[in-house]
Formats: sequence, C-alpha cells, structure tokens
Amino acid sequence: MTNLQALLLECAGVSDPLMSQMLHVVLEQKARLTENQLYHDLLVELIGQLVESEQQLAQHKESLLLAKEALEAQNRQLIELDRIKQDVELIARHDLKSPLNGIIGCADLLLATTLSAEQQRHLQSIRKAGMSALHMINLSLGLYRMEQGNYPLQAVPVDLVPVLEAIREDARALTNSNDLYLDILLESVLLKAGDAFLVRGEELLCYSMFANLIKNALEAAPMASTVRVLLFATAKYGVILIHNYGEVPKRVRPRFFEKYTTSGKRTGTGLGTYSARLICETMGGQIAMCSSQAEGTRIIVALPAGGEDCPCQTLEPEVLEPWKHLSIAEVSGVAREPGPESGKEAFRVESLALLAQLRRAIVAQDLDGALEKSAALKRLATVAGVAGVSAPALRLRGVIEVESWEEAEQAFLKLERRVQMEIALR
Repeated sequence: MTNLQALLLECAGVSDPLMSQMLHVVLEQKARLTENQLYHDLLVELIGQLVESEQQLAQHKESLLLAKEALEAQNRQLIELDRIKQDVELIARHDLKSPLNGIIGCADLLLATTLSAEQQRHLQSIRKAGMSALHMINLSLGLYRMEQGNYPLQAVPVDLVPVLEAIREDARALTNSNDLYLDILLESVLLKAGDAFLVRGEELLCYSMFANLIKNALEAAPMASTVRVLLFATAKYGVILIHNYGEVPKRVRPRFFEKYTTSGKRTGTGLGTYSARLICETMGGQIAMCSSQAEGTRIIVALPAGGEDCPCQTLEPEVLEPWKHLSIAEVSGVAREPGPESGKEAFRVESLALLAQLRRAIVAQDLDGALEKSAALKRLATVAGVAGVSAPALRLRGVIEVESWEEAEQAFLKLERRVQMEIALR
C-alpha cells in the first residue's frame, strides 16, 4: 500500500468509518486486479514460448526425418554397391577357374610325355601351384556361402591322417626356417604307417581349416620348439588339439576367432582363425582356444565322428569343456620341452652314427632317408644346445629338398667337419 492510499484511508476513517471501509475494499480489489494482470501477462509470455518451442520442435523433427530418409537412401545405395561388388567378385572367381583348369590340364598332358627329371619337377611345381590356386578359389566361394548360411555341405568320412601329412609337407619350409618340429600324434603316440583318423566333413574344408591353424601355431611357436597335433577319437566325435608353446596376447583372446583379428604379423589379414571357425561350425563341429604363459596355446577342434555307422550331427559346445582343462602333459605325454643339458652325452654317442647313415642315404640318393636322418641330427643338436651343428643340418635339409645331390654332398662334408669340431670341444 502506498503512502497516498494510507493517508486517504486515515482521512476517511476520521470523517466516515463506512467510507473508510469501502475505500479499503476498493484498494484491495485494485491490488488483486494488478496481481492478476501480472499473472496474466506471465501466462501469455509462457504460452508464447511454448508455441515457439513447439514450432522449433516441429522444424527439428522435419529435419531429422529428411536426414533419416537421406541416410536410408545412402544405406540402400551402399548395400546395392556391396551386392554388385560381391557379384563381380563371385563372377571373377568363377571365371578364373577355367584358365586354371586349362593350366592344370596342360601340365597333366605334358607329364604324360617323355621328359627329363628337371622338366618333370618344374611341371609338377606348375601343377601344384595351379591346384592350390583352384582350391583357394573354390574355398573363397564356399566361405562366402558359409557367411550367408547357405553352404551345401556334402559331409562324408574324411581320413585326417593324409590331410595332416600333406599339411606337414607343405609347411616344411616354415619349420626348417624357424628350426621347428611338427609332430602328429594319435592317442598320444606318434603316427605310424596304417594309422587312420576319421571325421565327417569335406576334405578340402578340413585341409583349409587345419592348414590355417597349424600355420598360425608354427608362426607363433618359439624357435627350436615343437608344435604338436594330437588326435583323440570318441564314439560320437573326434578331437584335434593343436598346441604350441607361444602365448596369445590377452587383449586378443576374447576375439581370437573374430574377423580381421591379428597380432604381431605384418602380413596377417586376421581371416585365418575366422575362416577356421566358419568351416568348423559349417561341418557341425566346435572350436575353442586356450592360452597361458605356463601352458602355451592350444586350439581345440571337435568334429563329428566319421565312421559309417556315425550319423552326421551338430555337436554341442559342452564337448570341448573337458579338453580345455587338461594340461598338455596329460594329453601328449610330454612334461616339458627338453633342456640343452639333457642331450649332450647323446650328441657325443649318436651324432657319428647319424652322420654315417646320412652319408649312405645321400650316396643312394634316398630322399626320404636323407631327410629323416638330417632331421634327427638337427633335433639331436638342438636338444644338446649345439647351434653350430643345427644350422648346417638345416641348410642340408634345404639342399636335399631340391634333390641337388652334388650340393648335398658338399654340404654334408661341411656338416661332418662341424660335428667333428663340436665333439673335439667336448
């Protein structure tokens, strides 16, 4: 209430109490009207702001809808471009098969003619390269169908023994260059003539899967160590363990079988383990990986058993669990890699005998015997910690592989002198 209003009320109260009362009521009503006007103005302002916000919201909504439509159109375009790209790749892969079949066919025709040993060797190399390229194209087409979930699996009994032996032969350059050993064991015993291990699947798929897994194991294994492929048969499935003493980095382990996962390889694509998982699951199997500093790394593959009376079935993930917790000593019968001290005495006793056997094999141009004795001498030297002998033995194996017996003879003489020097120093 203002001072003027208070004075009017005081004067009215002196002159006429009723007038004072009426004036008081009028002043109260005026104050209320003023307050209501303030509320009204505030309400009008708020409503105006809400209307403006609603208009802005509608504009943003319209902009978002336009952006969504543009993104959907772009996404459809990308999907179409990807489909076209895949179609072109499929056509290119398919068209490449015709000239490759021609190369392989020409090589077969020439091999049926009279040729020198060197010409035959070169033609065999051409044919092998052509077959490898053809298998890679067929596999890439198959992997695409596996990703789409429509691969037409033709599961039959497959003997993994010759498949693994072929992989070991193909990996010989890698094992030699890194001074590695690749052992294949059936029920914890090294393979021998007549052994077989049947699973259900496709031979080409089995070769591709295990070639990728074994190559990875060899590349990850420490120098002069052993990579083991262990085969175990059960009534319903076969288990294949691939073990090396390297360790998978912890950051990689959770996504080991995912696409484009790789570590420590400059030329790695990260597709090897991914394709192995695709192939394994397509054939109704299961695959897993375990890695630690103490145990190294093992890949566990379980595939349906391949006997004629074994139905083709998809295995449950639980079949892998028992194999994850067994130590490598339990499944392979090997407690640890032999140390340098364990073979020194054996080197003194056995090296001369192995040299004599190797010399006889070279003279007889017995390739298998020469490779076997050279590998045995290399293993003996590695166990004994004699690096000076292991390296010449490695070079000798490289010479023997190309069947250059004159060079093999010269390399053998150098190896013999190196062994004699090591014996004299002991």
